[in-house]
Amino acid sequence: MNLIANEWMKIFKKASTYVMLGLLVVIITGVAGLSKYIELNEEQTAESSSDWKQVLTEETEMLKTERAASSGDRDFYDRHIAMNEYRLDHDIPPVNELDAWSFVNEMVPLINFIAIITITVAAGIVASEFSTGTIKLLLIRPVSRVKILLSKYVTIVLFSIGIVLFTFAVSWIVGALLFGFGDAGPYLSYANGEVIERTQLGNALFTYGISSIGLFMLTTMAFMISAAFRNSSLAIGISIFLLLMGSNITQILALKFEWAKYSLFANTNLMNYFDGQPLFDDMTLSFSIVVLIAYFIIFNLIAFLFFVKRDVRA
Repeated sequence: MNLIANEWMKIFKKASTYVMLGLLVVIITGVAGLSKYIELNEEQTAESSSDWKQVLTEETEMLKTERAASSGDRDFYDRHIAMNEYRLDHDIPPVNELDAWSFVNEMVPLINFIAIITITVAAGIVASEFSTGTIKLLLIRPVSRVKILLSKYVTIVLFSIGIVLFTFAVSWIVGALLFGFGDAGPYLSYANGEVIERTQLGNALFTYGISSIGLFMLTTMAFMISAAFRNSSLAIGISIFLLLMGSNITQILALKFEWAKYSLFANTNLMNYFDGQPLFDDMTLSFSIVVLIAYFIIFNLIAFLFFVKRDVRA
């Protein structure tokens, strides 16, 4: 615990940590302010609360007609028809205005920005010890190298979780202040041909957790490169490039190669199994979890083997 506390202090002694957290707050507040401005200035064409059933009924009939005439993928139509019919059957009106919970969900894409922050920290947590020479002070302690590296990795994991929760909390507070709490009705999603009902809090936590899988894996990769090659620039460069381009490259490869489904980025977006479609039809949630565990083990094996075996040059 002392090692983890020491690493945690190192992170929060850096001014850059507070700059990045401040930038997150600025982005969230800026998006919320812009959304509020648009909401106040757009023409309101809202119908009375008694009209929503008629609107959904007409929309559903239109979607059924379009589905019958469509020769392509009908999943889009099936999804919206099922959602509309579920709302009508269970008397759940659609929410067309922003509230605290919908704003929290709108901030999910910020996880990619958070990934840049965690990748930067993970890339430097080992490499910087070598570049500054402080690694020698760590290694002369009566603590094994495995424990030293493990403390650094646990710190990175805790930091990643903390900053995601920080973003979640700030988004909810800003959303509540500007848009109100809403009616906190159930959140509806569609998966495997059926509609799933969740609480707003449960859905938000679930979405943030699942959407953070890619962040977690790329942060682990950056940590591995940092530990194995002692080069923070290399770790940051490779990890951020894959963050931005990994999914696109995988989709291109998937057009021609079946083995693309075993790549990391074909499996990081687990939301596809709950609110979308996987890259390959024969992919399952269990398959992706196994692939991710395999990559996780490989990344950590490389990191620990290189760190433990390499000599520290004088």
